[in-house]
Amino acid sequence: MTVSSRSKLKSNRPGESKRKNSSMGLWLIGGAVVILILIVVAINVNNSGPTGPITQPDVPAAWINGMSLGNPDAAVTVAAYEDFLCPHCREWTESVEPQLFTDYIKTGKVRFEYHTFPLSGFLPGSDMAALAANCAADQGSFWPYHDRLFAAQSQGQAGFTIDKLSSYAGELNLNERDFTACMSSLKYRSAVDAAVQQGIAAGVQGTPSIFVNGQSVQSDYPTIKSEIDRLLAAAGQ
Repeated sequence: MTVSSRSKLKSNRPGESKRKNSSMGLWLIGGAVVILILIVVAINVNNSGPTGPITQPDVPAAWINGMSLGNPDAAVTVAAYEDFLCPHCREWTESVEPQLFTDYIKTGKVRFEYHTFPLSGFLPGSDMAALAANCAADQGSFWPYHDRLFAAQSQGQAGFTIDKLSSYAGELNLNERDFTACMSSLKYRSAVDAAVQQGIAAGVQGTPSIFVNGQSVQSDYPTIKSEIDRLLAAAGQ
């Protein structure tokens, strides 16, 4: 029987055509809803952040302490004053910091200290990020969170709201409730202010500002490396 014959047969039964059409209409609507749900799920999956924690730096666990990284007995300490919304700080973090890590921190020759220094030109996000970084350090995850904040810099202020900052903590498997409580209570307000005052006293006027064993140096890697090598040689290393 051809398709046209079947169509004619249906038309010869009063009421059946309407029932079939109604059922077909419901099926099409249901199918469309399912497809729409699948599309939404797919979009959410594609837009979601990491589902697991970002790994900690590849050094012994004892070398990770809050915002410091490296051998606590290292002869040389490199300190950086940075703002998570500062483009130059992001460039430094992506270009110079990895070299410093590979050549000196991972080998145990240098200990690296990060100091938050939120600039007024990037408020309120810079200040919120500094507080959030301390809250992440509270859970032993400063360095993964540090990387996540710099990755969010392209979003500008929109990437540094309390909701966004908490969502980054969730991405890294931090305890979001504790993190949000830390932020809401301004637990590290005095610590952030103290870091700024410490930086100002040391002569920090912009970011990134780099110090090697307390002495201010230019932020380019050759200069930092030269000073580190000089100090290591003086220490007999």
